[in-house]
Amino acid sequence: MNKKTFLILIIISLVLIAFYFFKKDSTPEGENILSEEREQAVEIVKYSRINFFLSSPHKASLAIPDYWEGNYRVKENGNKVAFYYFEGVLNESELFSISFYPEKEYQENTEDIIIGESDGIIFVFRNGENDSFDNDMYFKMLDSVTELIKSFKISK
Repeated sequence: MNKKTFLILIIISLVLIAFYFFKKDSTPEGENILSEEREQAVEIVKYSRINFFLSSPHKASLAIPDYWEGNYRVKENGNKVAFYYFEGVLNESELFSISFYPEKEYQENTEDIIIGESDGIIFVFRNGENDSFDNDMYFKMLDSVTELIKSFKISK
């Protein structure tokens, strides 16, 4: 066997050995890291349906995430229900409100988003004050409002 063939065999052997160890060391850990990241990224959220406008013929409801529990208050006054982030007796901020109006009396407003209509009644969503609380729960709740509004239902 000449030196050239011998050198080629050694190089091929070294490449195969290096590939084997690289593949062996990186694949399982990489898969485990990916699996852990997926588990952390997928958060299972449970919801509870909350009803409002119960003293009105125009009842409605929303699905509220369980992580909101203990962190929000609902204040209903006539044709408006407001949802507040709650951080103690003196610390609250309106996240959003839902109001209803007879279609003939409703005056369009650029801040309003119509989220439902039933029997000549228009239901509108409006973002709240959005005071800046510096904590993760406030921002998490604020970020979830868009999805939460999609769960809005009118009951008769």
